[in-house]
Amino acid sequence: MRIVGLCLLLLLAKPVLADTAIFAGGCFWCVEAAYQEVDGVEGAVSGFTGGELENPTYKGNHEGHYEAVKLTYDHSIISYEKLLEIFWHNLDPFDDGGQFCDRGFSYKSANFTNSDEQLAAAEQSKASVIAQFQMQSVVTPIRG
Repeated sequence: MRIVGLCLLLLLAKPVLADTAIFAGGCFWCVEAAYQEVDGVEGAVSGFTGGELENPTYKGNHEGHYEAVKLTYDHSIISYEKLLEIFWHNLDPFDDGGQFCDRGFSYKSANFTNSDEQLAAAEQSKASVIAQFQMQSVVTPIRG
């Protein structure tokens, strides 16, 4: 009983280091795959975000929404900045019509931030991509 109580106490005392990040980069299964084997990424949930329509569905209406993935990650293992690096490397930030062979609004890329810190990091990473590809227009938005 003491060991169980001690283990429970240790579990409860463990600091929560999980955070979330939301990325849209075309087909949500492709975005999931890009993060699936990354150390520190604890989970990924596919869905729709960014639109006004309530209760969008995959086989039904999801007009105005992006296909996106909500990542849960341990920021003591991987930084949000590293997640952003992976994001930019797995999409075409110059394509405003979708991603690769997936066409249409729901397949457009976007970064959905959920804090001022994420917003600042996302803007900095986008500025880096813009500086690297000065002859092209980066159309991937950052949305809060």
